[in-house]
Amino acid sequence: MPRRLLLISYLYPPDKSVGSQRWAAMVPHLRELGFEVKVVTTTLFGTLSDDDPDVVRTADLRASRLLRLGLR
Repeated sequence: MPRRLLLISYLYPPDKSVGSQRWAAMVPHLRELGFEVKVVTTTLFGTLSDDDPDVVRTADLRASRLLRLGLR
């Protein structure tokens, strides 16, 4: 039975920050160790054309123009 890991991270590629690159580099190593890795992240920074099917991107309230106008 594979060990499962749910990674919830605001920072994940295509964001270019160090935090996102760290997770992107760590996920393949975790898979090599036998973990089944699912990543939940935001769509705020966009998506990748070759996104892994185990990467789930959710809507981000910070990207909502209507919400930003309302909270101004």
